[in-house]
Amino acid sequence: ETRRVWAAHGDHVLERVERVRDPLQRGENIEACLATLDAELDNVRAALERFFEGDPEKGCRLANALVEYWDVRSRLTEGRMWLQQALARQGVSAEQRAHALLNAARLGSVQGDLQGGRELAEASLSAYAALGDERGRVNALMALGNILATLKDEAAATEAYERGLAIQQRLGTDEVVCAMFYNNLATVHHDRQQLDAAREMGRRALAIFRQRGHRIGQYHVLGTLGRVAFSAGQLDEAQALLDESLALRRAVGNKTGVAFTVHNLGQVAATRGEVNRARALFTEGLTLAREIEHGHLTLLNLGGLAQLCDDA
Repeated sequence: ETRRVWAAHGDHVLERVERVRDPLQRGENIEACLATLDAELDNVRAALERFFEGDPEKGCRLANALVEYWDVRSRLTEGRMWLQQALARQGVSAEQRAHALLNAARLGSVQGDLQGGRELAEASLSAYAALGDERGRVNALMALGNILATLKDEAAATEAYERGLAIQQRLGTDEVVCAMFYNNLATVHHDRQQLDAAREMGRRALAIFRQRGHRIGQYHVLGTLGRVAFSAGQLDEAQALLDESLALRRAVGNKTGVAFTVHNLGQVAATRGEVNRARALFTEGLTLAREIEHGHLTLLNLGGLAQLCDDA
């Protein structure tokens, strides 16, 4: 009897999580989706534990369905732990394993584990190819491109993005996915100091995200455009874009993004000679980065504080 009760409980949790996953991925009703998952978090953890004891396929499904929540809420360590459990279990379908490889790559790379993330992304790409899953290949190429871009391998990142975008365009007209690729390509153009091309790609992405009401996409591309404006010496524009990105990130509790964005705003303030404001921003970013165990963001914000000391 107890086993049947736990099975029913787990199925109920899985159904609720999968029901809010799709609107969260589409950037719709973000606060309501996040609030639902926040309220269910203890039940989710209990269901994951039970599933991995007796039904690893459902455990993997549940872990995969939660990846957007873990990413936006910056619960990266916990998300990676559950996905690692999913990948360690026998009895998981090839489809769910491919998703788990991709999602572990995403969360690992967001937390700064770039080499591990690259290996997982490449494994997911191979897994999706074996399954003939073209949409899966698109997502894997996007994740791999993000990692390569962070590793400063701009040529390989561009190749991954362009391959993924070509597949997506062949599959249909999901403008949001295309906009994600445009934003990612804008980032690569920025890193190459191709600022006009970066601005054009970023604005194309932002127009789509605004039209679709996709606020997660908006805060990403606003940050990209803010960095482009800063590199172009347009400090007022950079400030406005980064402030808008920061407000959207704060609204959904995206601590990773907040830590990154306040670092960028700290650079703007430091360039303007606003030392106290810059110090406060870098300190906030450092505090958040340590809280979410993000090594790269910790170093970025420490570097900002160190530069203020050097310039004093």
